[in-house]
Amino acid sequence: MRITATYGAEELFRFLAQIFPLDVQLGEDGDTCRKVRLHPPATYRMAPGEGVRLKTDAELFWPVPLLSGGFRVPQVEATVLPSIDYRDASWHLVFRVRIDDFDLALLPDAVEALIASRLSDTLERAGVEVAWNYADTLSVDIDLPGAVTPPRQFRLRADEGLMEITADGLRIDAPLHLAFVRLQDPRP
Repeated sequence: MRITATYGAEELFRFLAQIFPLDVQLGEDGDTCRKVRLHPPATYRMAPGEGVRLKTDAELFWPVPLLSGGFRVPQVEATVLPSIDYRDASWHLVFRVRIDDFDLALLPDAVEALIASRLSDTLERAGVEVAWNYADTLSVDIDLPGAVTPPRQFRLRADEGLMEITADGLRIDAPLHLAFVRLQDPRP
């Protein structure tokens, strides 16, 4: 048996937009002065086979004399990358963020690309992601009534799924395994 869930593109965008504004610390542990704040995205585009591309703006906070507050970054492009990962002995649907373009008007493209790459690396190292343990959510053990002998349990387990990003949205297809399991009979 399989279960399929489809998240339409507009629904998916509204869901992902809720994680913004998103502050990414750029300094060492405990340094909150160096950070970038990604604002809620203005637009999105589905990138089939890859993820959801978002266009937004940001503020860069870096301690510089005479610069109070943040430095505005008018255009940032990011991609939210969904995947199915196995961790902690279970399957998870994971959303990660990659910075593709960080447009600082006065800097050369090569420097902007380096900044975008460093921001993405920082996001990855910091473990900035949203993960749903769908296998745990969809798995259950139900004891049958005590009058049933020998004692049994109904077991439902979700397994590794397939995830697909299309122009229309996100589709997850996961197998479900059903079984009746014999339990040790504690009765004399």
